[in-house]
This record gives sequence, C-alpha cells and structure tokens, in this order.
Amino acid sequence: MRGLAYALRPSYYERNILAAVEHFREAVKLDPEFGVAWAWLARVSALGYFNSAGNNVAALRETAKDAVAKVTQLQPKLGEAFLAQGYFHYYCEQNYDAAMASFEKARQFAPKTSDALEGLALVSRRKGKWQ
Repeated sequence: MRGLAYALRPSYYERNILAAVEHFREAVKLDPEFGVAWAWLARVSALGYFNSAGNNVAALRETAKDAVAKVTQLQPKLGEAFLAQGYFHYYCEQNYDAAMASFEKARQFAPKTSDALEGLALVSRRKGKWQ
C-alpha cells in the first residue's frame, strides 16, 4: 500500500518514484510470492529508468527486467504482469510494438481496469497516432 501511495501520486516527482521502488522492494522481500507487488516494482522501476531517477539508473532497468520475469513466472495470466511487461518494453526498450501487444494482453486479463488503456494511449502518442 505504501508503494502505491507513492506510485499513484499525480505528476512525476523523482522522490516519489524512488520511494515507491523502495516500498515495493520491501513488499517482495517480505512476500516473494506477491505477484502484484512484483508487477508494480517493475512498473515504477521502468518509469524511474526512463526518467533517469536517482544515482543508479542502470540498476532500475535491471530491477524492472528481473521483476517482470518474476511476476510472469509467478502468475503468467495476471493482468498486472502484462502491464509491467508493457511498461518495461515502453520505458526501457522503446519497443512500442511489443509494449502495445503487452498492453492488449493486459486488457484481456484485466478488462475492468483502465491501466491498459492508459498504456495503449502512451504508445499511440509515441507512434504519432493521435486518433
């Protein structure tokens, strides 16, 4: 809950993203089977990497990559796992086609959340598809 409290604050502030990363790291340390926490750790780490947050940006990318692998292993049909994967592709690799595919899968596995639509909108904007 603490990680979400920082991750979901409006606007981007480096200190909030770094705090979210630390809280999600703590959550997965306390419960290594907590798939949603792994997904959020990947998501906020990827965002931190994209925005060059903190003193060890490369570590944020590795954290995101490892967290995506972990959540995918733990819960391969979890909508948040596909969101995490999509944000890793988007923020860390700038692989917009892979990100779009992941966000579409997230829509299938978590149809009641708007997070996948937000991810698709971000990718569409980057690709110049404003419609």
